Amino acid sequence: MRNPINKNNCTEIGYVKKTHGISGDLLINFEEGFETIFDDAEFLFFEIDGLPVPFFMEEIELRDNNAAAVKFSFIETKEKAQYYVGSKVLVDNILVLPDENTFHFMMLKGFTLFDSTRGKLGSIREIDDYSGNIVLTVDYQKEEILLPLNEDLIMAFDQKKRTIEMDFPQGLFDLSE
Repeated sequence: MRNPINKNNCTEIGYVKKTHGISGDLLINFEEGFETIFDDAEFLFFEIDGLPVPFFMEEIELRDNNAAAVKFSFIETKEKAQYYVGSKVLVDNILVLPDENTFHFMMLKGFTLFDSTRGKLGSIREIDDYSGNIVLTVDYQKEEILLPLNEDLIMAFDQKKRTIEMDFPQGLFDLSE
């Protein structure tokens, strides 16, 4: 029996926007910077009932605006494809992180965030892009707080330990207290 795929070893890259055509193709919207995933990956994961399930890609047509029309194995009808609309799309972190010095902000979900002066803040629950401003959602002292993600603030990053240390500006936490 095979072990289930560990969701912590995956990065969310987008979602299934809608069906495309009548042959079961799906239109995938993905985050900017993930175009090359479609060249390197044989399959994508859809999150189904909280678990990543692999779907093998047969044909890919990249579109403008970070979208791709994809034909997957075993999805032959529009009705069958409709079931997956809205599903999160994930990839194995190996495709996203070729080495320790490279990362995409979307893969930080689930990482433990540390501040250089306050220590451990908590786990990164969400990552959002507000018009080019990347914001991390973290549970800190039983409160949900939003913190900016800027490469200049990153002090340390450990992919294997799934930790990131940042040096947040003085006074930032005073806003949430």
